[in-house]
Amino acid sequence: MTHSFWNERFWLPNNITWADLRDTPLAKYPQIEDLLIVIPIALVLFLSRLLFERLLAQPVGVCIGISPRGPRKPVHNAILERVFHTITQKPDEKRLKGLEKQLDWSPYQIRQWFARRRAQIRPTKMAKFKESLWKLVYYTGILGYGLFVLSEEDFFYELSKCWTNYPFQPVSTNLRNYYVTELSFYVSLVLCEIVSVKRKGYRQMLTHHLITILLMIFSYVDNFIRIGCVILITHDIADVWLETVKLLNYTKCSRLSNFVFAIFALHFIATRLVYFPFWIIYSTLVQTLPSFGFFPAYVVFNALLVGLLLLHIYWAALILHVGYTLLTTPASEQSSCTQIYSDSALSEDEQEYSFHSTPTYLFRISSTLHNGSASGGNSQIFQNGNTSGGNGLIGKNGSLAKSATLVANGNSCFMSGKH
Repeated sequence: MTHSFWNERFWLPNNITWADLRDTPLAKYPQIEDLLIVIPIALVLFLSRLLFERLLAQPVGVCIGISPRGPRKPVHNAILERVFHTITQKPDEKRLKGLEKQLDWSPYQIRQWFARRRAQIRPTKMAKFKESLWKLVYYTGILGYGLFVLSEEDFFYELSKCWTNYPFQPVSTNLRNYYVTELSFYVSLVLCEIVSVKRKGYRQMLTHHLITILLMIFSYVDNFIRIGCVILITHDIADVWLETVKLLNYTKCSRLSNFVFAIFALHFIATRLVYFPFWIIYSTLVQTLPSFGFFPAYVVFNALLVGLLLLHIYWAALILHVGYTLLTTPASEQSSCTQIYSDSALSEDEQEYSFHSTPTYLFRISSTLHNGSASGGNSQIFQNGNTSGGNGLIGKNGSLAKSATLVANGNSCFMSGKH
């Protein structure tokens, strides 16, 4: 079975065998056993993240005013817990009436209990702050190292040289270390996604990480490391700005976060919607053909690149939506942009959509409030409602929420954490 999986006719160009790509005293080629070190490094990165978040990121967050405490817990109720875990986390009107009779609670009390219970399984602002600070430190460091390594390579400046004399392209120690570190980091992100609280955009984010890992394994086995390194550094550029915006948002630096968001959007579009398809994918599809033609692994590699591009297009649409809202929302109605929440007892930054790169990122899509009303029937707008505990949601006129509650408190509404 192992021999069939590593069939040379799938993985390699015609007339090339694995024996041709064994290391020699003069040349070191990528070997699949090189990747065995990825899991240990990923575990080290995972543990390093836990220590970094506990010993450094959390104290920093507390110093700038982010509460380490989570939302208020609901009172224990065995019946509601059973419904929450086995039936639904958001009961409809019919089920609410049944629970009302069974518990002798008001519909508002039941809704508030479920809202607070849902808040318990969502990451807190402190958790997202710590994650973003860790990612910012990593992306900044790996971007600097990647630029140092690639600045000495001629293919970085002329992509057609990624295919010169392919597949007989020796790999330097620096290139191998850079590549293995990046692969290990994405494996560590998958570990974090699996063990952490599931959030909106979880599937898109996990899909992004898995596509990235498959791309990196394919490119390493087939010695596409040159183009692979260019792809990695292209993604890391926007990720640095993304995590910066998220941190500014958590610290409520509204104007600065809006400015940095514009920089991030420009970098994202330039690197992932322009350079990635029109330079990188063009190189892998067109400039490669004179060198070695088609073979199955090459086709799969390009299919994964196209899949990654589709994710970029999806995320770009969400970014542009946020940007459009910022430009069209009057300054009097926004601090950085108007926040709208669909749940009365959530923390102040819950409604999210997924972004990254490298995946990576969670964006919240905002909307503009007009004339003190929303397009949701009986929805009510609250200016300073209780978000995570206390006395229930009190509206501007002292009324309680009766249905889906929208809260507009003027805080920034970009993203909360990618990747």
